[in-house]
Amino acid sequence: MKTLILSFVLTFSFLNLAAQNISLHEAVLGGGLSVPANNGCITLGDIDGDGDPDAIVSGEDPSLKTTLYWNDGNGNFTAVATTLPSVRFGKLGLVDVDKDGDLDLFITGGTYSSLTDHADLYLNDGSGNFTMSPSMPFQTQSSGDFVFEDVDNDNDLDLLLSGYTNDPEQVHISLYLNNGYGVFTEAVGSPFNDVAASSIAFIDMENDGDQDVILTGRDANNNNLTTLYKNDGNGNFSPVSAAFDHLTSGTVSVADTDGDGDEDVFIYNSLYSNDGAGNFSLVANTPFHSSSLGTSDFADFDNDGDADLLIIGSIPMGSFNGFQSAIYENLGDNTFTESDILYRSNISGYAISSAIDDIDLDDDLDILTVGVPSNNFDVQKHINSTEVHINLDGTGITITAKPTEETFEIQGLSDNYTIKILDATEALVQTLDTYGNSMIVDTRNLPDGFYFLRVEDPNNSLLSVQTILKE
Repeated sequence: MKTLILSFVLTFSFLNLAAQNISLHEAVLGGGLSVPANNGCITLGDIDGDGDPDAIVSGEDPSLKTTLYWNDGNGNFTAVATTLPSVRFGKLGLVDVDKDGDLDLFITGGTYSSLTDHADLYLNDGSGNFTMSPSMPFQTQSSGDFVFEDVDNDNDLDLLLSGYTNDPEQVHISLYLNNGYGVFTEAVGSPFNDVAASSIAFIDMENDGDQDVILTGRDANNNNLTTLYKNDGNGNFSPVSAAFDHLTSGTVSVADTDGDGDEDVFIYNSLYSNDGAGNFSLVANTPFHSSSLGTSDFADFDNDGDADLLIIGSIPMGSFNGFQSAIYENLGDNTFTESDILYRSNISGYAISSAIDDIDLDDDLDILTVGVPSNNFDVQKHINSTEVHINLDGTGITITAKPTEETFEIQGLSDNYTIKILDATEALVQTLDTYGNSMIVDTRNLPDGFYFLRVEDPNNSLLSVQTILKE
């Protein structure tokens, strides 16, 4: 399906692109998604191979439970019974570890007894039926993090895993190498600091083609650590100096936020710009709120080609902690503005998790969250309804488009205006006469490509806006 890229390219200086106004609205819950998940975790992925993202949720309150939800393709979910372990203070991940084309499941976290923590791998048969893998060398963990990444450039996904072990006073981290078929072996001589309450992010910090690591957390002496480890290309890591704050219980996220071809870093509430050689500097005057016991994720919520930022978790609020979830729109060149607050409350002290995907298959990114106490810890579904507005200064004409739709509206017209669509060579494709104050422009019959939308006023002066269509 063709979609309109959200950022219209303006060809005259008197045209004004209004703020993108990223907006997600909370949908009415249904289909079993309201199973509570306090101190829980959530993940999204196409588990049964039918082209839409399904959900797995685990957590507690009133009991400890893991639930699998099938998506009908429209963002409506149906719960199904599973024998998967139920965890709290854990994490769920869907990834193809054995390269058979389906998503397998990795689960970490604790139960009500500290003696039954999990670090379990379940293989998918392609239809969403999971069986425990015979390769289970993993140290059980809770209150930590894990990430799958190809650390040794052998074209399979390895695993870096950290957290508290069965003894809650013991912190641990291990690197497990994949043989290509989902069989893992612990790497010898790990250089990583053992940490829990941790966050892991892989980053190619110097654009040399291998994956380096940023690791935050609390060590065995209750010291907060943030460490950058350089990869030699073969999965051998060594710590290097970096200007990051030492933190715990916050998350690390990586994206090219300024569009200069290298990966920048967000930690807790700070953004660090990469110079392309792996040297990081703090970006001043950013608007991000502090957050812990939650998540942060870069994602393009407004389809304009850059990385916006979702931050969710506990925040300082005077003498107590509350929590907040907000989306910050990327305006380019590491400039962000708070665009949408999903929720804010003075209730505190809970681990909150989120997952991002196009759950209703309308070509934009939606959000599921769990662990929000103001909603009785139910799963919250936030559907993307972002629009872009273009104002033609001095004319009263406004163009409004939802980036995932193939039509857009022009308002503020009169009967004397004429709308023309031209191709990239400025050859006339279509002429649309206006009737009344507004009209809908339908692009569904246009092939993919670059087009000019030309508005001619009664005096035949030209107002031109370039739009882009793509699959």
